[in-house]
Amino acid sequence: MTSEGSARMERHEVLDPRRGPADETSIDATHPALGRFLARPDSRERLLILQAPGGTGRHRFASGWLTAGGEIPGADESSVSSRILDWEHAAGEPQAFIELVGNLLADPHGGRVAVVAGPTVPVHRLAASHACAMAGPRAVILTHQEVAGLGGPDATARAFAAAGGWLGAVEVLLADPDNLEGAQSALLSPLLRWLADRDPERLAAATAFLPAFSQQTLEAFSPDLPGALPTVEELHALGLLSRDDRGEWFMPALVRNLLQQVFRDEDPDRASALNVAAAQALADTGSVEQAMETALQSRSWNRIAELMLEHWVDLYIANAQLLGEFMARLPRFVLERVNAIGVAARVAAGAGPDRMVFLLPSLEPDYARDETAHRLKKTTTRLYRAPDTWALTMGMLELSHLRLAGHFVESGHAALRLRQALEKVTTQSGVRPVLAGFTELQAGISLHLADRLPEARAAFEAAAYLTRDGVNDYVYADASGKLALLAVHEGHPEAARDWLARHVQPLSTVKWGHPMVARTGILARIELALADLDLAGAREQLDLLPEDVDTDEYWCAHARVLALAQTLGGQPDAAASLVVGWRQERPYSARAPLAERLLTEVFHLAQHVTGENPPVPHWESSPSLANLEALRCLRTGNPDEAVRVLYRPVRTGSRNLAVADLLGVLARTGALPETADEHVLGAVAEARARGAALADLAGLHQLGWTPVLHAAGVLDQDDVTRLESTGMTVTSLSPRPELTQREQSVLDLLRQGMTRRQMAQTTFRSENTIKAQLSSLYAKLGAASAAEALQQARHYGL
Repeated sequence: MTSEGSARMERHEVLDPRRGPADETSIDATHPALGRFLARPDSRERLLILQAPGGTGRHRFASGWLTAGGEIPGADESSVSSRILDWEHAAGEPQAFIELVGNLLADPHGGRVAVVAGPTVPVHRLAASHACAMAGPRAVILTHQEVAGLGGPDATARAFAAAGGWLGAVEVLLADPDNLEGAQSALLSPLLRWLADRDPERLAAATAFLPAFSQQTLEAFSPDLPGALPTVEELHALGLLSRDDRGEWFMPALVRNLLQQVFRDEDPDRASALNVAAAQALADTGSVEQAMETALQSRSWNRIAELMLEHWVDLYIANAQLLGEFMARLPRFVLERVNAIGVAARVAAGAGPDRMVFLLPSLEPDYARDETAHRLKKTTTRLYRAPDTWALTMGMLELSHLRLAGHFVESGHAALRLRQALEKVTTQSGVRPVLAGFTELQAGISLHLADRLPEARAAFEAAAYLTRDGVNDYVYADASGKLALLAVHEGHPEAARDWLARHVQPLSTVKWGHPMVARTGILARIELALADLDLAGAREQLDLLPEDVDTDEYWCAHARVLALAQTLGGQPDAAASLVVGWRQERPYSARAPLAERLLTEVFHLAQHVTGENPPVPHWESSPSLANLEALRCLRTGNPDEAVRVLYRPVRTGSRNLAVADLLGVLARTGALPETADEHVLGAVAEARARGAALADLAGLHQLGWTPVLHAAGVLDQDDVTRLESTGMTVTSLSPRPELTQREQSVLDLLRQGMTRRQMAQTTFRSENTIKAQLSSLYAKLGAASAAEALQQARHYGL
């Protein structure tokens, strides 16, 4: 180097000998990140320009790179140090430094040269003058794997979480894991000096208030700052973000604490505003749990109340039990504000580790005297005049209270009012899809339990539409499972299978609440298996549910499939006894219209399978019951009555329609198995094709049709095996006996338990006359005793 060059360097103060603890040059101390850098093709250049913060071992890195070239004469510490140039300041004309580097490189035997540059010097002018390898903070800040190679797994994991890849602080913590103060001291000056020029507006530093990082979260983070925030990659390039062992971005704890402290010391109001903005960004991007935790740690009570009221649905979906734990950490004055929606009490009472535990009504429902119900209706009526998200929340609370109190019909009415309010909110101001979807879901449950199936289907379909394509898997999985079960209850098996296919993927992502969300889908699969008389498949699905019915809101659907499985498995008496027991144990929740219908249908089916044939009550309100009554009329030799029954109620489900059409053909033709023609056999085959399940042919199996249908190819051998596995007794179709008025009168007296003498006295006839009339009655009924006569009368529906 010429004397003129030396004078110029001194004049521009381009050399700076100051170095931190981790920057001391040592030939023996290899920088942990050097191997990664040496794998780069450009690392073989003779000039390295390293622009990185102190505290990262940058001089050690430069020293290692010099000796890796193997071209430094003598290779001692003095000769290595002479080839490392510090260029810390940009004052003056940089040309002198560029010439100095050029002079060192001009010697073909001089080896490599490393320049450790400050944050503001024009390194690109140097790079434009000489071929070089350029390295920034990413080259010297350690990765998770590189820190893990410095010591034991526990120590390095703690050091990496606290200091990231800042070598100086990492080495302090590896020497003494409890020396956080020393690690912070090693990081403080290098970090702040590095950012002073690189981040003068403190835009990057402001991101320290975010507890979680993704590009989406950064874009949602919008504090009042004088410029655009850096991207995730830019924060990484500055050395502020690292990747953990899962590849997720995080800001080391010491970096975060230092940057937050700077704001708190210099501008406490700005620090508070950044906390609020961070919580809002997390909430807006779905990280409501972290948003709540951030707000709690910063004691932002107003923001906590706002978050709870705006995002309680998100918290419930994520983990209702955690929602209760957040409540327990709130001061009383905040809790009083939040508890306006009654969340605290309900979560505390019902949130379990993996599902909500519902309490069945223990008192007889009396809507007229339910003050809470009337107060809620008054509140929602007022709010629905100009509805907003708060109105929707209160509406869902009203539905919840009505269902828990056993007011199922009223809950259905309230659900329709809530859906109208939601439509108004959506039209006027908009609403977040997850809240709208959850509102529709709750309305659908109320309508389903009220047995208002078309309206429930509309609500569930709206919930699924609003949360499809990954918008919210929890709500979509719940809605699709309930749609599958509802389709079964409506008699649409193909629609049920379609919704079950859509239910699987989103359900796999559900964590908290998985058993609760999965239940209706499981129930739908059981129903479909039992319809196919696949008893083994039904049992496999039943094993996924509690052994006995619990207090889930859809307990009646569980009860139905348990009784149905026993009925089709050859134990109809036990099934009927179960239904009677459930009604006695759950007298108020069994009054839900859906529960009443499902239990009634399966009870009368069990009676039908046992061979008893009392008329089916209230068949006019249920297509399934009407079809069962029509079948009973056929069994008792009354085809004209069967035809009348088949005209009402109106059948809408494909399965109920197909069965009704088949029974109509049998009733109008009077066909018996031995007289069946192609028209009748074709009607059975068409019914199967249109949705009639194999279980729907069990009634025909009892009447001896199975061999005929098998021979005609309508049933295959597997169908025959399944029908025979039900254990149903095959009987013949016999005409219903026609009783005279006197015989009918004697039958009525038999039902009252009268003796022949009592009958004679009551009717003013002789005992011999009564004896003759009884003999005639027994002959027509095919009975040998009073008990047999009464049983046969029940069989024929007399």
